[in-house]
Amino acid sequence: MKVETTVTLSEDLVEALERRTQGPEGRSAIVEAALRAYLASPRRGEDADDLEIINSHSVELNEEAADVLTYQVIPRYGVIFTESGIHRNLTLEDLGFSSL
Repeated sequence: MKVETTVTLSEDLVEALERRTQGPEGRSAIVEAALRAYLASPRRGEDADDLEIINSHSVELNEEAADVLTYQVIPRYGVIFTESGIHRNLTLEDLGFSSL
C-alpha cells in the first residue's frame, strides 16, 4: 500500500531530480529507493545486539576457523589457458609467488 506524503526539498535537489526522472511516478520511485537504502544501513548502536552475539561465540568461532585452516593445501602448480587454447603447468614461482 502506498501513502501519499509531502516532502520539502531544496530547489537544486528538485531540479536534479527532474532531470533524471519522467514525471511524478519516477520522482517517487527514486525518493522511495533512496529512503530504503538509507534505512537499510544500521545506525550507530543498532547492530550492537549482533556484535554481542558474535562476541559471545568468538572462542568457538575462532577454533572453527583455525580448524578449517588446517585443511587448506597450497597448490604447487597452476594451469593457464591461453587464447590459442594451449595450457601448461606452472609453479607458484612462475606466477610470481615466492616459495612458502
